[in-house]
Amino acid sequence: MSRHAGLINNTICFPQCRGVAQLVARLVWDQEVPSSSLGAPTLRIMTIRASMFHYGYRAIFQKDLRTAIDEAAHNGFEVLEIHLASPQFLVDRYSPAALKKIRSYATQRGVTLQTHAPFEVSLLFSDPVMREATKKFIKKVARFSTLIGARCMTVHPGFVVGYHDADGKKIKNDDLYRAFYKKLFDESMRFMSTLASSQLVIGIENTDNFNTDYRMILEKYLRSKKLFLTWDVRKNFSMKGGALNEDQWNYVQRNKKYVRNLHMSGLGGPHGAVSTADKRLMPFIGLFKNQDLPMIFEVEPLRAAITSKRTLVKMAR
Repeated sequence: MSRHAGLINNTICFPQCRGVAQLVARLVWDQEVPSSSLGAPTLRIMTIRASMFHYGYRAIFQKDLRTAIDEAAHNGFEVLEIHLASPQFLVDRYSPAALKKIRSYATQRGVTLQTHAPFEVSLLFSDPVMREATKKFIKKVARFSTLIGARCMTVHPGFVVGYHDADGKKIKNDDLYRAFYKKLFDESMRFMSTLASSQLVIGIENTDNFNTDYRMILEKYLRSKKLFLTWDVRKNFSMKGGALNEDQWNYVQRNKKYVRNLHMSGLGGPHGAVSTADKRLMPFIGLFKNQDLPMIFEVEPLRAAITSKRTLVKMAR
C-alpha cells in the first residue's frame, strides 16, 4: 500500500495517520548492518518507533529528480522538497507526461513530494509589469506542483528594495511606504489564494521581510483556509546570538493550526546542523508535536541533514 500523502480538508495526511492517533508508530530506516568482508552490500533494516513528524530533505544539487527521490528513500526521509530554482529542476524542463511518471515513481518509493518556488520570486515588486510576470510564473509552479503530485508548494513573500544611510542603518521601502506595500501584499495574497485546491496546499513562509504589517494581512487569509504557513523554525531566532523573536513566536502560537509544513535547521548558522546544544528549538517541537507535520531539514550536505535528523529525534523523545 502506498505511503504517499494525501489531502483531507487541506491538511497533509499521510496514510498511516488516517483514522488513527496522530502520534503514530512508523517504519523508519534508522539502522545499518555493516557489509561483510566478502564485499556484500550494506543492509539497511527497519525498526518501529513512535514519531510525531514526517522528516524530509531538499532536492537542490542532485542531478535529476529520480536520483533525489532515491536518495531520500535510501536515507530514511519520507518527504522530498524540490527547490525549483536549480537549473535541472526548472519547471519548463518537464512535460506533463514526465511529471506524472516522476509522481508515480515517488509513490512507488514511498516518498511524498513538495515544492519550493524560487527564492528570487517576489510578491512585492513595486512595478506592476514585474508583479504580473511573477503571478504568471507562480501559476506555472502551481501547475508543475499539482502534476508531480506535490502536497505543498512553499512561497516566500519576497524582498523589497532597501538602502543604507551614512550610519549604516538599513531603510526598506516598505518601511517608508507602508500603505503602498500593504496594499500590494494584500493583492498578492488574494491572488495566491486562487491557486489553492483540494490537491495542493499553498504555504507562505515566515522569511524575507515577514514584518508585522504582512503578518496581520496574511492572518486574514489563513482564517479563510485558502492559504497556510510553511514555518521556518530557524527564522524565529536572530542570526547573531540566536535571540528569540518574540513577535514571531507569539504569531505561530496563535496560528499553529494553519501550519502545514516545517523547515528545520540548527542555530549554529543560517542553516547549520542541529546539535544537542540547540535546546531552544524544543518549545517549537512541543508546539507541533500533535500535528503530524512534514519537517524538512534545510541542512547541507546530505550527511549533515542525516545527522540533524538523528539528533532531533533523540532530543524530542
